[in-house]
Formats: sequence, structure tokens, C-alpha cells
Amino acid sequence: MKNFVLIVILACWVVPALGEQRPTDRFQKVAARMVKAINEQDYAGIGKDFDQTMKDFFPLEKRKPFFKNLSAQYGKIKELEGARLVQPDQAVFVAQCEHGKLDITIWLDNNDKVAGLLFLPHKPSIPVPDRNQTELSLPFKGRWLVVWGGDTKELNQHHDVPNQRFAFDLLGVDERGQTRKGETQVNEDYFAFGREIPAPADGTVTDVITGVRDNVPGSMNPYSALNEHCVAQR
Repeated sequence: MKNFVLIVILACWVVPALGEQRPTDRFQKVAARMVKAINEQDYAGIGKDFDQTMKDFFPLEKRKPFFKNLSAQYGKIKELEGARLVQPDQAVFVAQCEHGKLDITIWLDNNDKVAGLLFLPHKPSIPVPDRNQTELSLPFKGRWLVVWGGDTKELNQHHDVPNQRFAFDLLGVDERGQTRKGETQVNEDYFAFGREIPAPADGTVTDVITGVRDNVPGSMNPYSALNEHCVAQR
């Protein structure tokens, strides 16, 4: 069996409202219809629940060869495990196929239409320790606001995602708790932009990556907009 990453289909990024939680039933219904269409080689039916952006991005003439290749490699999908909610509008299914397993990620918009799809070979969950074993300090200076972060699902939307369990979403703020100055939507107006980000622990810099474009306001929140990234190891 060939071992390669399947095509990523992501027409748009759905930004969920903070604090909003949706049940997985909506994902189960959409996924069940899609799997039935995939197994029946109903390539038009696969796109039945697509939003308009997905229909434009992934039309029938593209869907047909993609899912033919998927079926040739993995066979029919025999069973879907229960959806794991990653964010309010994003869920992951483990699909048991005739020739292996797939991780299928589905993004839904507010009308329960498919806004994005991701098919990848299944990756088993990695055991996560109860506590981080490395002593860390805060990787920034100045005043910041924790948007999400904590040891419970109520405090931290990352809590149920194994590789994000210890993640914090942070916004740079001023003395009044404001995240940006003025009313414009440019990166330079956000107090997080341009702040110094020191290393959170001792280590040796092994790689430096430059030229990464800054986040654009509106597409995602610029928690810390840096255009240089370092990789370090202890």
C-alpha cells in the first residue's frame, strides 16, 4: 500500500464564536451521508452538503478522480467512529476502511454546510502527560490576556485535543485591556504586533525560518504576529 498524504481540501477557514459549543450530531449526519455517497461512487452526492465555496473549489470534475483514488487505495469505508469535536465547527472522524484507517476532518458553517474537508492516513493518539515535564516561563514581556487556557474544557477549548491540551491563546493588551489602538484592521494597530518574544526555556537554537508572512486581521486573530520563527532543542 502506498503511504502518502492525501490531498487536503480546505476551501475556507471557519472561525467559531468564542464560548460557543455545538453537539456532534450535526457532524454525524453530514458524515453519514457523505460516506454513503463515497461507498456508492455517487460523486455528485458527495457534494450535496457542500457550501457554495466548496462547490466552486471542489466541483464534480475534481471530486470524481480524487474519490476514485481514495477508494482504490483504502477500499470502502466500513465504519465511522464517533466524532471528536476539535472546535465548535470542526470535528474529526476515524474511518475504518477495507484497507486501513483514515482521519476525516470536517468543517461546518452555521448552516451545517461543509466548508472544508481533510483526508489523512490515520495517526494514533500520542499519550499526553498530566503535566508538562519541562519548566517554562512566559514567552513574552508586557501585558497579555489569556483568551483560552486552563485545565478544564470550560476554560480551554484546546483541552480535548491531545497535542493542544497545554495550549494558551493570548492577546496583547494595553493598560486598559484593549487589544488594539484605533478602529483600523492593520497588523500594526494590534498591541501584540512587534513585541519581543523570548525563549520560554533554556535550549540551543537549531533552525531559524524567515520570510513567513504575518497573519492578516480578519482571517485569524494576531495573537503574536512574528515573521521569524526559531526551532530549539534542549
